[in-house]
Amino acid sequence: MGGVEQFLTFPVLEWKKEYIGCTDYIDRIRPIDLSHPVMIGRDPYQRSFICLKMRAGVYPKEFVMTMFQRYTNQQDTWTHGRIGNLTIIPQSGYFLDHGRWKDNELQQNLSNLINNQSIIIHDTVFKLSP
Repeated sequence: MGGVEQFLTFPVLEWKKEYIGCTDYIDRIRPIDLSHPVMIGRDPYQRSFICLKMRAGVYPKEFVMTMFQRYTNQQDTWTHGRIGNLTIIPQSGYFLDHGRWKDNELQQNLSNLINNQSIIIHDTVFKLSP
């Protein structure tokens, strides 16, 4: 996803307790919470997260997809959370499980998005929102 150098350029989203849901998923971050299309941060459990502010297809509405380290003691197991049903990660559960990508295309799609390239999933065009 652009490497460490790319991540160092992303702004940090300051944590707010309302970002976490009842299952401890980081699934309550809204587009209005993000000042940039890609932001990173850490929650109170010291789990890293990455937020993508996006638009999908002809939908005028922005949405946020948050990818996050699922467990404090497992840095190589990640899942995702969001408000609503728009997502670029079609499967539930972990998309990165003990360092192994569950979907071969997902790693490339995330890299494309972070490098300002649109992606197409099931005839829907996704892109980062300004």
